[in-house]
Amino acid sequence: MVSSTVLRVFACTPLMMLVVLAINGCSHAPDVCDVKGTLLINGKPAGGVYLVFHPTTVSTDQKELAEPTSIRTADDGAFFWQFTQPGEYCVTMFWPSVTKTPDEIIEGPDRFNGKFARKTSPVTSVSIKNGENSLSPIEINTKRS
Repeated sequence: MVSSTVLRVFACTPLMMLVVLAINGCSHAPDVCDVKGTLLINGKPAGGVYLVFHPTTVSTDQKELAEPTSIRTADDGAFFWQFTQPGEYCVTMFWPSVTKTPDEIIEGPDRFNGKFARKTSPVTSVSIKNGENSLSPIEINTKRS
């Protein structure tokens, strides 16, 4: 026959495990880097532009560079993304021409013919840290002075 003390210990074990998990957490979640900003072209917000963030540094827990991240700007030029890897990034962009039909929206060639899409000549570079990152507006001037 099993003593009542042993039964009480076994009955409390699941509860103790839940308390330990609640205090310590089940696993360590990756750090999140919230990034927000605005894109201005010739002083005006630009929507529908793809910003591509190319990592230029390797974090200490990674063996190689992360893949580039592409973010499409909203109609007001704003963008937001959650990066999982802090570090230095160079930013390129392309702005597809858009054709709207009653059935679909078709994105066409880059309005700038690839001028701002080359990683070797990025539009800007940014440093992304853990937590919230509010970037200065990315400003592109295509008009000649």
